[in-house]
Amino acid sequence: MTEQRHAFVYSRNRPDLQNTGQGRTNRLLNIDQVRRRLNCSKSHVYNLIQSGALPAVTLGASKGKRVYESEVERYLERRQEMEDA
Repeated sequence: MTEQRHAFVYSRNRPDLQNTGQGRTNRLLNIDQVRRRLNCSKSHVYNLIQSGALPAVTLGASKGKRVYESEVERYLERRQEMEDA
């Protein structure tokens, strides 16, 4: 199964990532877009992906890693909850 096909199957099998008309929750962000959203370095984003804190998909050697926008929002919510506690 190709990586692009894997990404499609991944999103298709995740009802929480399917477009529900609530905006761009199913949008794939590249590492630079994630970095700007989280206000951190690229290496920190890669560390989050490697640790499993931020799920990502690989779209091929040239396109690299992508992260669903909904996963970034979920990560930010978890981080905010930890800071509030």
